[in-house]
Amino acid sequence: MSDFFQDFKLFESNAEEFHILTPECIYSEIGKENEALVVQALARGEDFPAEVRHGKIFSIGDIESVSSNKKGMFTNIVTRSSFGKTETDFIVITDPDIREDFIRLLHIHMGSEYKFNKKQLTSVTASLKPLFYVLIILGVGAVMTQLSINAQTEPIEEGRILKARVRVLYYLLGLINPVWVMVFTGIALFIALVIVIRRIANPPHIIQIKPAKRRVAYLARFR
Repeated sequence: MSDFFQDFKLFESNAEEFHILTPECIYSEIGKENEALVVQALARGEDFPAEVRHGKIFSIGDIESVSSNKKGMFTNIVTRSSFGKTETDFIVITDPDIREDFIRLLHIHMGSEYKFNKKQLTSVTASLKPLFYVLIILGVGAVMTQLSINAQTEPIEEGRILKARVRVLYYLLGLINPVWVMVFTGIALFIALVIVIRRIANPPHIIQIKPAKRRVAYLARFR
């Protein structure tokens, strides 16, 4: 017997699944058909039933930040992995109020080293990030198109010293017609512009948990 699960709460994900939040872990995507079995086991202080289907298990001690657009359904969870790297996953909670309650309680479990905040972006601030990606796509597309044109007319000279990856890229661009490079760039630009327009028309309402200070965030990697 263990008191590990004594303090737990269920949060509905959708009509078929729910999540369980404890002070130590998040158990995601548990099938509703197993709800009674799970609740009875946890209420008795027993370990999580091994036979119950569930999604990923997140250790709260490994979570670095959490964010969600209240107007959507996804909660992004960034966790620390080996060698200081991070991994980004998400869980689904369709009801925005349930999602906010989940994030608020998760913040309590994460402790005072982290802060919870909500912010409603304006149309201008919501457009800045996707506009930045539009500029990147334009720049990369222009460079790739020019390289493709050059590769069609100016093959790499034998004996020319270039990194292997550059030679491979130049060779591949020589096989692709510059028109196709412009077509792919145009498609990427169209998608990015659609995102810009949607964010301007319906700015995100962000709920997030993040380290209270950068120093804390850095030290937390070594916990």
